[in-house]
Amino acid sequence: RGLFLQGFGLPLQQRVAVDSYPPGGADGLVNDARVAAIRDLMLEAGGPVRTPSAFQKLKDTIKPQVPGRVRQAVVAIAPGLAEYSNLRAELAHWDGAAIDDMREQLEFLLPRNAITIHGMSHLRHLPRYIQAMRIRLEDMNLDPDRDADRQAEVDNAKAYLSNRLRNLPAGREKTREVKDIHWMIEELRVSFFAQELGTAYTVSEKRIRKALREA
Repeated sequence: RGLFLQGFGLPLQQRVAVDSYPPGGADGLVNDARVAAIRDLMLEAGGPVRTPSAFQKLKDTIKPQVPGRVRQAVVAIAPGLAEYSNLRAELAHWDGAAIDDMREQLEFLLPRNAITIHGMSHLRHLPRYIQAMRIRLEDMNLDPDRDADRQAEVDNAKAYLSNRLRNLPAGREKTREVKDIHWMIEELRVSFFAQELGTAYTVSEKRIRKALREA
């Protein structure tokens, strides 16, 4: 496994962190990246096909591109995995409502088969989200009341999302539009707890509510 990961050009710390990828460590990461690559390449090529000849043509088009996509995904996510592992270990020494919230945030950021579920367009921001959580850890000791106020605003956005999801037609919560709103909340966290890192786009609770109404 070590020689296999060296083929991706990863430094030692990142190769070690890859072993914690859920599920299956390094093998699980590569398999997850492969599934996501095949899915994305298939959609880029026009989507599912209906005939054997069309399938063979689609397969011939996609197959040569899969290894490159897999390598890109592994190399892109590895730095975030190292930061994730370090922060998760650090949180084990803390307790409290804010720490519980951050543990829940980590579970969202890196679920089982994260690449297939979230896609690399979101996961490439994993190091920034982890850094924002570290900044929050430092600041909450200086001003716990301010941290609680910011957490209340995040909780308001999450509650509004949960309430709206209950009123959506069955299956709608799995659409890309709704999934992207979960990531808007992650950007909202950065804007509250680590504004100096910047956000991927302009975000606010008002914008989240508007996106949900449109969904």
